[in-house]
Amino acid sequence: MRLKKLFAHWDAGKKRWYATNRKYYYKFRNWIPGEIVVTDFIGIIQGVVTCWKCGRQTHVSSPTITALNTIDIEDGGTITDFSGFDVYSFPWETASVIMPQQFVEYGRRTRSIKRVFSKTEGHAYLGNVCEHCTSLQGNFFSLR
Repeated sequence: MRLKKLFAHWDAGKKRWYATNRKYYYKFRNWIPGEIVVTDFIGIIQGVVTCWKCGRQTHVSSPTITALNTIDIEDGGTITDFSGFDVYSFPWETASVIMPQQFVEYGRRTRSIKRVFSKTEGHAYLGNVCEHCTSLQGNFFSLR
């Protein structure tokens, strides 16, 4: 199969092929880890919660993607098609696997994001910590 016929583009500097036409992403699924491809518009959503340990207000954040800029490479749908949401938010630990490393490093430098051990989970993971006492705030919290 000729990659150029599928609208793939060779980046000589990075020495990689890139699929450039959403219509043909599914043909590249053997080389793409996972089922979802993020095509654009990643971001960080931020909120404030009360720390469970010290009781002070602390910022928490989560990586997000705009659902319309995702593709399910199996059927061509978007996250909106199967979740019903326009914006998809996920844990920092997941971001460390699927997002560009520079994005995760930005989150760690500018937010209270650290790799810490969770007694509840029984392992260390990348997550939100309190700005004041550095206790893990977890991945699932209600923002006010």
